[in-house]
Amino acid sequence: MICKELTIPLILEKTEALSGRIVQHHLKIPLIEKDLRKRRAGYNGESTVYYHLNFLKDKKYKIYYNVRLPILSNHFQMDFLLLTRFYILIIEVYNHLTNSELRKFLHLQSRNTAYKILKSFQLKTEGGTKSVIYSKPPR
Repeated sequence: MICKELTIPLILEKTEALSGRIVQHHLKIPLIEKDLRKRRAGYNGESTVYYHLNFLKDKKYKIYYNVRLPILSNHFQMDFLLLTRFYILIIEVYNHLTNSELRKFLHLQSRNTAYKILKSFQLKTEGGTKSVIYSKPPR
Protein backbone atom coordinates (compact mmCIF):
# COMPACT_ATOMS: atom_id res chain seq x y z
CA MET A 1 0.00 0.00 0.00
CA ILE A 2 1.43 3.36 -1.04
CA CYS A 3 1.42 5.67 1.98
CA LYS A 4 3.35 8.59 0.48
CA GLU A 5 2.85 9.13 -3.26
CA LEU A 6 5.48 9.87 -5.90
CA THR A 7 5.54 13.57 -6.77
CA ILE A 8 7.68 15.59 -9.15
CA PRO A 9 10.48 17.11 -7.04
CA LEU A 10 10.22 20.87 -6.59
CA ILE A 11 13.87 21.32 -7.60
CA LEU A 12 13.14 19.58 -10.93
CA GLU A 13 10.17 21.90 -11.56
CA LYS A 14 12.30 24.94 -10.69
CA THR A 15 15.15 23.81 -12.96
CA GLU A 16 12.70 23.20 -15.84
CA ALA A 17 11.21 26.67 -15.32
CA LEU A 18 14.68 28.25 -15.27
CA SER A 19 15.69 26.37 -18.43
CA GLY A 20 12.62 27.64 -20.26
CA ARG A 21 13.06 31.24 -19.17
CA ILE A 22 16.80 31.90 -19.40
CA VAL A 23 18.10 33.79 -22.44
CA GLN A 24 19.61 31.56 -25.14
CA HIS A 25 23.13 33.04 -25.01
CA HIS A 26 23.57 32.91 -21.21
CA LEU A 27 26.90 31.44 -20.07
CA LYS A 28 25.24 29.09 -17.56
CA ILE A 29 23.00 27.29 -20.10
CA PRO A 30 25.28 24.21 -20.45
CA LEU A 31 25.43 23.86 -16.65
CA ILE A 32 21.64 24.26 -16.30
CA GLU A 33 20.95 21.75 -19.09
CA LYS A 34 23.34 19.20 -17.58
CA ASP A 35 21.66 19.60 -14.19
CA LEU A 36 18.23 19.27 -15.79
CA ARG A 37 19.23 16.05 -17.62
CA LYS A 38 20.51 14.51 -14.37
CA ARG A 39 17.39 15.51 -12.43
CA ARG A 40 15.06 14.19 -15.15
CA ALA A 41 17.02 10.92 -15.32
CA GLY A 42 16.73 10.57 -11.54
CA TYR A 43 13.00 11.23 -11.56
CA ASN A 44 12.48 8.84 -14.49
CA GLY A 45 14.32 6.11 -12.57
CA GLU A 46 12.19 6.75 -9.49
CA SER A 47 9.03 6.65 -11.63
CA THR A 48 10.06 3.25 -12.98
CA VAL A 49 10.59 1.84 -9.48
CA TYR A 50 7.34 3.44 -8.28
CA TYR A 51 5.43 1.76 -11.11
CA HIS A 52 6.66 -1.66 -10.00
CA LEU A 53 6.06 -0.96 -6.32
CA ASN A 54 2.42 -0.19 -7.15
CA PHE A 55 1.89 -3.90 -7.76
CA LEU A 56 2.39 -4.47 -4.01
CA LYS A 57 -1.26 -3.68 -3.21
CA ASP A 58 -1.34 -5.85 -0.13
CA LYS A 59 -1.78 -3.98 3.17
CA LYS A 60 1.18 -5.86 4.65
CA TYR A 61 3.48 -3.44 2.75
CA LYS A 62 3.75 0.25 3.53
CA ILE A 63 5.62 2.24 0.89
CA TYR A 64 6.86 5.80 1.35
CA TYR A 65 8.50 7.99 -1.29
CA ASN A 66 11.22 10.59 -0.64
CA VAL A 67 11.66 10.12 3.09
CA ARG A 68 13.98 12.48 4.98
CA LEU A 69 14.86 11.62 8.57
CA PRO A 70 16.88 13.66 11.07
CA ILE A 71 19.90 11.90 12.54
CA LEU A 72 21.79 13.89 15.17
CA SER A 73 22.63 17.21 13.47
CA ASN A 74 22.25 15.87 9.90
CA HIS A 75 19.52 14.36 7.73
CA PHE A 76 19.23 11.03 5.96
CA GLN A 77 17.26 10.96 2.70
CA MET A 78 16.03 7.85 0.89
CA ASP A 79 14.08 7.52 -2.35
CA PHE A 80 11.76 4.75 -1.14
CA LEU A 81 11.14 3.14 2.22
CA LEU A 82 9.27 -0.17 2.22
CA LEU A 83 8.05 -1.41 5.62
CA THR A 84 6.72 -4.84 6.53
CA ARG A 85 6.26 -6.63 9.83
CA PHE A 86 9.50 -8.50 9.17
CA TYR A 87 11.90 -6.03 7.60
CA ILE A 88 12.61 -2.49 6.44
CA LEU A 89 13.88 -2.02 2.88
CA ILE A 90 15.55 1.22 1.80
CA ILE A 91 15.57 1.71 -1.98
CA GLU A 92 17.92 4.27 -3.51
CA VAL A 93 17.46 4.72 -7.25
CA TYR A 94 20.22 5.61 -9.71
CA ASN A 95 19.34 6.05 -13.36
CA HIS A 96 22.65 7.56 -14.43
CA LEU A 97 26.31 7.04 -13.65
CA THR A 98 29.63 8.71 -14.33
CA ASN A 99 33.05 7.11 -14.61
CA SER A 100 34.19 8.64 -11.30
CA GLU A 101 31.01 7.49 -9.50
CA LEU A 102 31.59 3.92 -10.69
CA ARG A 103 35.25 4.06 -9.62
CA LYS A 104 34.25 5.24 -6.14
CA PHE A 105 31.49 2.62 -5.84
CA LEU A 106 33.71 -0.31 -6.95
CA HIS A 107 36.90 1.11 -5.37
CA LEU A 108 38.69 1.10 -8.72
CA GLN A 109 41.94 2.97 -9.23
CA SER A 110 41.92 2.90 -13.02
CA ARG A 111 39.74 5.21 -15.11
CA ASN A 112 40.27 2.88 -18.03
CA THR A 113 38.84 -0.12 -16.16
CA ALA A 114 35.73 1.85 -15.20
CA TYR A 115 35.40 3.05 -18.80
CA LYS A 116 35.58 -0.53 -20.13
CA ILE A 117 32.95 -1.69 -17.64
CA LEU A 118 30.59 1.14 -18.56
CA LYS A 119 31.12 0.58 -22.30
CA SER A 120 30.35 -3.15 -21.92
CA PHE A 121 26.81 -2.30 -20.74
CA GLN A 122 26.10 -0.39 -23.98
CA LEU A 123 24.48 2.50 -22.14
CA LYS A 124 23.28 5.78 -23.63
CA THR A 125 25.90 8.53 -23.17
CA GLU A 126 25.52 12.28 -22.76
CA GLY A 127 28.01 15.06 -22.28
CA GLY A 128 31.55 15.77 -23.42
CA THR A 129 34.69 13.70 -23.19
CA LYS A 130 35.47 14.84 -19.63
CA SER A 131 31.93 14.68 -18.23
CA VAL A 132 30.20 11.70 -19.79
CA ILE A 133 26.98 10.54 -18.12
CA TYR A 134 25.88 6.97 -18.80
CA SER A 135 22.19 6.15 -18.56
CA LYS A 136 19.80 3.36 -19.44
CA PRO A 137 18.63 3.71 -23.05
CA PRO A 138 14.89 4.36 -23.49
CA ARG A 139 12.76 1.37 -24.47
